[in-house]
Amino acid sequence: MTEATMARETSAVEIKAITENDAIALHQFYVAEFAHIPKLTNQALWEWEFLRHPESQGKPLFFALQQDQRICGAIGGLAATLSVQGEHHPACHPVDFFVTEQCKGLPALRLFRKMLAERPVHYASYVSDDAEKLFTAAGFLQLNSHIQNYYYGLKPDTSPAPVKARLRRLAIACIRSLLLNWTHLKGLLTNRGGYTYPSSDQLNPDWVPDLPSQDTASRIKILKSTEYLRWRYQDSPNLSCRYFAALRDHQPHCLLVIHADNVNKTAAIMDVIMAGECQPQLIQLLIRAIRHYRKLGYTAMTTTALNQPLAQALRVLGFSSSPSTHRFMFYARNKPLKEAMNNPQLWEFNLGDTDVI
Repeated sequence: MTEATMARETSAVEIKAITENDAIALHQFYVAEFAHIPKLTNQALWEWEFLRHPESQGKPLFFALQQDQRICGAIGGLAATLSVQGEHHPACHPVDFFVTEQCKGLPALRLFRKMLAERPVHYASYVSDDAEKLFTAAGFLQLNSHIQNYYYGLKPDTSPAPVKARLRRLAIACIRSLLLNWTHLKGLLTNRGGYTYPSSDQLNPDWVPDLPSQDTASRIKILKSTEYLRWRYQDSPNLSCRYFAALRDHQPHCLLVIHADNVNKTAAIMDVIMAGECQPQLIQLLIRAIRHYRKLGYTAMTTTALNQPLAQALRVLGFSSSPSTHRFMFYARNKPLKEAMNNPQLWEFNLGDTDVI
């Protein structure tokens, strides 16, 4: 079916670019049609995510379907710059793609294609079964089997269990403790570069590796400025983050961002920003983060990622891993670029690169 035919058959449905003035109408649509999804009905959250995004400048990357002047579907996009083996590409993470029953099918496809036209590169996580079918039909490739969940227990498991199980838990806890202490000591003994490791609940601009140093010719990653990180983490209405930095001669080499869930007493690794290869420094930051949250009484540290440097550091410290139910898909108009992106070993995709908020 041609674009012209699609347009004729769905002429009653229009695509509208959402502005700040449309925020109330969009909110009313979400409340009326998707009240069971708390994220969609939180107006303050929407304003932060789209109106305050560093690249929005008052014009959010957001489109809606309208029928008879009423919104019947919407899709948002989180803009970013993706570095693919040293080349920079305007990119987007499509999010909040929901339409009413009457606008499913061709109208929804037109809306999705409108978002695809906005950027040459797209990546998506947390997609539903229906959305995955649509993404696949649109030419997205998936790396679902490579994204992993990671877990580290910060406190011994004291739940009732048979004697053998309790002894096994104790042995694992002792091994992890010894491994952590040995890795920390080894790092101190080999710290000839004079690294320091400060941390704070406030993002210090001097701790953020500059964009040229983040750029790595052999990796695929989202480049993150101080402004972007401040918006994504410090200004988030829902996140409570702490920042752990590795500095040498006052120059930033690695930044670790962790969100603390004070209700469930878990700490989530949201982001890792590295200037080149700094695996030993990342390990030292993780050790300090583990000790910090253990001292505060937290029970576990977790994350979900498609990131080999981070995965290697987590394995060194004894994190367990398991296949994630989260999905990860990507798209590029340029075929050679798309082929280059289809390598899970090159990606540095972290939990904070999704729309988790």
